[in-house]
Amino acid sequence: THLLYVPLPDAAAREAIFVSQLAGVPSSVAESELAAFSRDECDGCSGAECAGLVRSAKMSALAREGPPCVSLEDLRGALAQNPPRTSRATLEFYEKWKP
Repeated sequence: THLLYVPLPDAAAREAIFVSQLAGVPSSVAESELAAFSRDECDGCSGAECAGLVRSAKMSALAREGPPCVSLEDLRGALAQNPPRTSRATLEFYEKWKP
């Protein structure tokens, strides 16, 4: 059995995930807001969790009346409902383990 350590994405990678997942989606989130959200609020999120936040935010936007448009509040609401699941202890274990 082989284990492959894939670290959590850094702020730039998280931002790139958000940008790719929001491509073609009506959004009121400015680039600077998305960069700050990725850097300041999503530390500890995996790539899959970032993609999931966008899916949840899209659903929130669809649930509102009017044309659907993903907002920063939608992303924050998704994060509040789906916080990062990788514990600090788990990260430390893999940091010590990696070859």
